[in-house]
Amino acid sequence: MVEDTRLVSTYDDDLDEDLAGEEKEIETLAQVPEKENIRFPGTDVKKGDTVLHKGDIIKSGGGEVGTLAFVGQKEVEVYRKPIVALLSTGNELIDLENPGTNSGSDWGGVFDTNRPSLRAALEGLGYEVLDLGIVPDELSILIFRIDSHVSAIQRGLQGADIILTTGGTSMGPTDLLKPVIERHFNGTVHFGRVSMKPGKPTTFATIPFENVAKPAFALPGNPASAL
Repeated sequence: MVEDTRLVSTYDDDLDEDLAGEEKEIETLAQVPEKENIRFPGTDVKKGDTVLHKGDIIKSGGGEVGTLAFVGQKEVEVYRKPIVALLSTGNELIDLENPGTNSGSDWGGVFDTNRPSLRAALEGLGYEVLDLGIVPDELSILIFRIDSHVSAIQRGLQGADIILTTGGTSMGPTDLLKPVIERHFNGTVHFGRVSMKPGKPTTFATIPFENVAKPAFALPGNPASAL
């Protein structure tokens, strides 16, 4: 430490202008034990030590990667991050990127905020997102609406590992998500309500697909509940 030293002499201006006034000799006042602050081989990690455990997350901060490099490990087996499929339901929803001709004083739709918000949150965490768009749920043409749900969920099962939906989880006649999962995909709804508000109709289900039970999270349509 600097406070444990004493300046003995400095460089003279006549000898070297660049070093003029800089320390030339110092005296160390502290008593330093032999080999202090020296790291010897094997003091950090010994042969047979565990440096990472199964299930540890390799984060972007670099610490885990540095640890692997430190012990000379070029490759490790990891689980890839799952692809998340996003789906919004609701006859009133308008896709902000494809609003169509809905405009004017008589327009009664609302822009879908859930998909963009959830997508931003998921991609910010490093997940790849598959956008399934919006499916309507108007009861007057129910068969078409059911087919739209089935088609969207099928695309999600084929292209993603997790399905995340918003809307269609309550108890109304147009809330089709749970019956579609059960009747058209032979899925299992593990719970359809949680003890919290907002977010009470949150649903969790699993859907069998190619010998794998893929998880599906159905969130309420209210943005305050979905996020």
